[in-house]
Amino acid sequence: MSTETSDYLPVPRPTEGARDAAKYVSSLIEDGLSLAAIPFGATVTRAAQSYLERRETQAREILFAAVKEGNIHLLTNPDYEHLIPNIFGYLEAVRRGEYIHNLRILANLFAGELPRPSADPGKVRRAARRLEAMSSEDLNLLYDINAIFVAKSQAKDFDGFHLFVDDRDIVKYRQRDYVSPEQEINSQLADMVSRGLLYIGSNPGAFGGQYYYKTEAFEEIMAAARSIN
Repeated sequence: MSTETSDYLPVPRPTEGARDAAKYVSSLIEDGLSLAAIPFGATVTRAAQSYLERRETQAREILFAAVKEGNIHLLTNPDYEHLIPNIFGYLEAVRRGEYIHNLRILANLFAGELPRPSADPGKVRRAARRLEAMSSEDLNLLYDINAIFVAKSQAKDFDGFHLFVDDRDIVKYRQRDYVSPEQEINSQLADMVSRGLLYIGSNPGAFGGQYYYKTEAFEEIMAAARSIN
């Protein structure tokens, strides 16, 4: 298969349409990320300017890397306007100074939308709101919760419906003793609910307690996050 190297990405060229699509998306990303640079005025110190420039470079590299892995050569639909809202969702997170691990998740979500003929234009922006200022500790909790969900779904006694976690599940998974009221874990779980990643439901085998179920947004974000752990 022949290849063509654009100004920004090496892109496989199975068809003329795919080549044009790759150039369009690369240009869109480049133009969009240039908007993320904050104008430097007299009040911005040299150190701050250097930091902001590094942030823009990092954001560009993260997004380009995700797109490069995202089968950009499969694009054939000439209508790419659906990409623009997702680009801006990513740029908003860049401007806020979002954590790098969250930018990687958003970039993977964006790349995952590229091959789809009817991509969701609001996916990245919604995810950005859910991930805003999410620390690495919170992300580690999401990984742990996801692992617990997977283990429970494969258990022989799983009824096929009630797939939930509680604070005791998390403490057990982390292999330490439960110390009531596990305030830090429960605060993080409450935050996940407010972000729309989990919701509170019942446990038919128990009376009282807080039991957390995953939402569709949880699945989307975990799918994008798996490759960055």
